[in-house]
Amino acid sequence: MHSKNIPRKATLFSFFSTLIFLTTIGCSSSVDHGVSNSAPASPIEILDVDLGDKAWGLNLLKVCMKNTDAHQRTLKLHIGAGKRRGDSGLGFGMGGDYVIEPHENRCVEYWYWLPPGHGTVDAIVALTDMTGQEVDSKPLPFFTEEYQLEFNIPNSHCNDLTITKKLPRFKKFYKEELKNLKPFEYFTTKHFVIYASPDTPAYMDIKNIISQRELAIERICDLANVTPSGTIILFFYPDMETKKMCTMHTGHGLARGNTIAEVYNDQVKLDPYHELTHIVMGQIGDPPALFNEGFATYISERFGAYSLKNLGGGESSIYQRVRELKSKNEWIPLDELITYQEIGSKQSRPQVAYPQAAFFVKYLIDTYGEDKFFQAYKQLLNSDNKQVQKKNVEKLKNVYGKPLSELEKQWETIF
Repeated sequence: MHSKNIPRKATLFSFFSTLIFLTTIGCSSSVDHGVSNSAPASPIEILDVDLGDKAWGLNLLKVCMKNTDAHQRTLKLHIGAGKRRGDSGLGFGMGGDYVIEPHENRCVEYWYWLPPGHGTVDAIVALTDMTGQEVDSKPLPFFTEEYQLEFNIPNSHCNDLTITKKLPRFKKFYKEELKNLKPFEYFTTKHFVIYASPDTPAYMDIKNIISQRELAIERICDLANVTPSGTIILFFYPDMETKKMCTMHTGHGLARGNTIAEVYNDQVKLDPYHELTHIVMGQIGDPPALFNEGFATYISERFGAYSLKNLGGGESSIYQRVRELKSKNEWIPLDELITYQEIGSKQSRPQVAYPQAAFFVKYLIDTYGEDKFFQAYKQLLNSDNKQVQKKNVEKLKNVYGKPLSELEKQWETIF
C-alpha cells in the first residue's frame, strides 16, 4: 500500500468496536522455542504464538504447541479482542476444538479478521484444555496472552478485506455475494485522510471527492464558527454489503467520532455535507436527533445538495417533502420527535423524520437566527432518560422563550 500526497501526523482515536472473525486450518510442524503459559496447569506446552500480519482485513494466526502427556488431549483455541482504546465496545472471537496426540508437536492456524479503525487493539489468544470436561462446561484457559495491535493515522498496513474469502461461514450474514475489496490505499489532504480500495468508484473519482469535501468542511466550519479538530477520516465502500462487513452498520452513511464511512458508486453518492456536519457539530454538542439529524439534513440543502435524495424524497426540497407528508397525515408530533436518539432505524420512520426534523431546524434558524439555534444545540442532550428529555424541553423554552407546543403551532402555519 502507498499513500497519495505526503502523510500527515494525527492524533489516534478509535472508531468501530473491534470485531474478530475466525476459522481454522490444521497443519503439523516442529518448533523449538517456547512461550510461557499460565495456570491452571496443563501438560500442553505452548511453543510459539504468531499473529501474522496484524493488519486490517484477513490475518493468519499460528499457534505451535507440544503435548508432554502420554494421553490424548482435547483443546479449544480462541482468539478474541479486548476493547479498542477509547472505545467501550468489546469484540468477539470464535474457537475450534483440536485433538493433540500423546507427545505430539503440532501447529494450528486460524484465520481472523480485523475491521478498519485506528488506535490500539488488545487481541487475546487463549487455550483451554477440554479433556474430560462436559460439553457445556466453561473451564478457565490454561494459556492466555494479550497482544497490542497499533493502527496509526494514516495506516498502510492493510490486507485483503473480503472476509468471506477465508471465512465462508459468514456468507449467511450478507444478502449478496461480497465484492472483492482489495487493501485500502490512502490519500491525505489539508483536513482529511481518505481510504479507498483500488478499482472502486471512489478510488477512480478521488480528485473530485477531495475537492468537494474540502469545500464542504470550510463552509460548515464558517457557518458554525468552529475550527476542525484533528484529522477527519473517510472510508469509502463500493456498496452497502462491503460497508456492513467493515462497520457492522447498515445504511449508506455513518459518522462516529472523527470518522465517516460511506457507500460510493454509480447509483449512490452521498452529498458531501451530511455526515461531515455530524463530525464538525460534535464540537458544539450532542443534542437529540431532531437537532442533530435535522441540522445535517438542512445543511445539505442549504449548500445546494439534494438532501433527501437517499431518504425517500428524491430531488424534492425539504419544504416540498414536508408539505407532501403533512397532506398524507404522515407525521410525528414534535414532543415525540424530540425524544428520538437517532433517525435511520425502521422504528424512527426515517422518510418522515428526516425531512420533518430538517424543516423544523430551518424554521428555527430562519425565524430566530443561528445564534439561538446553536445555543439550543449546545444545551440539549441526546438521551433515553425521561428526566433528561423533560429538561430538554425546558431548555428549549429557555432559549426561545416559548414552549415546544407553541413553537410547533407557529411552525405548522407556514406549510
